[in-house]
Amino acid sequence: MTTRQLFSLHFNRLYIIRTILLGMLVFVLTGCVGAPKLSDSSTLISPVQVFDEKTAQEAWRESQVAKYGEVWTRQSASNGDPYRAGQAAYYLALATFEPEWSKAAINAFDKVLDGEPNFPHRARAFLGAAHRLAARDFPIKGAAQYLLFGMPGWVRTYHIRASFSHLNRAVEDAPNDPVIRLSRGSAFVGIPTFFGGREKGLEDYAQLEQWTKKPKSNPVYSDLLSSKGWRDEYYLMRAQSMKQAGIEHESTTAWQILSNEASDAYLQSFATYHLAN
Repeated sequence: MTTRQLFSLHFNRLYIIRTILLGMLVFVLTGCVGAPKLSDSSTLISPVQVFDEKTAQEAWRESQVAKYGEVWTRQSASNGDPYRAGQAAYYLALATFEPEWSKAAINAFDKVLDGEPNFPHRARAFLGAAHRLAARDFPIKGAAQYLLFGMPGWVRTYHIRASFSHLNRAVEDAPNDPVIRLSRGSAFVGIPTFFGGREKGLEDYAQLEQWTKKPKSNPVYSDLLSSKGWRDEYYLMRAQSMKQAGIEHESTTAWQILSNEASDAYLQSFATYHLAN
């Protein structure tokens, strides 16, 4: 066999191997992440059963599944609102760490943006945040991670780059929207530092802290910034993000605020028991 024939044979083998691996990657992205499934609401933990941090965290998680699972069921129907369905899927992904929910959120917000909404900024921000969760959760379970060698890293990198692109554009288009800034801040602080987004995420949190302490400093969104729902979500995300960034004292301060002020009983219990351990 000539040198040219040997080279051709080697090239063909590499092409076949590459094709098989790419095929496996497509299978993982489209097949292994199945349709979202909701937990049985009968398993919810009652607040009176909360005895420790782990139980409190589980009670909070299950309350989120019940709350947003109902929204998902209603809005993911053919006549539902894809934006609200996407929001529900995003919060379910945030609570459960199940990759099918981040996939559902991405699909929903892609659909919203394809419809050319009048105000796409929040949809784009949620899309970017959902890509961040997809990077976090892929792959959580199954044989794919053993079969694909380095490909899970490639997939995570793809989702992180998509997250950067969508979230940065959303903030550029609506820099004073607290929802968008919180979406970027929580996503970027949670991304590994070598991607280079953590400082920008911490800058978002610094701006959000100023707005939350003085809602009138952002007059267009002052009602939102004064609401109990905003404070619950903001301080929960801040507590977790500051912990990820290694800024323990700021994380503890956020948990203390939630322990004293949270309007949600499950969240208040979670914060209280988190501080005790």
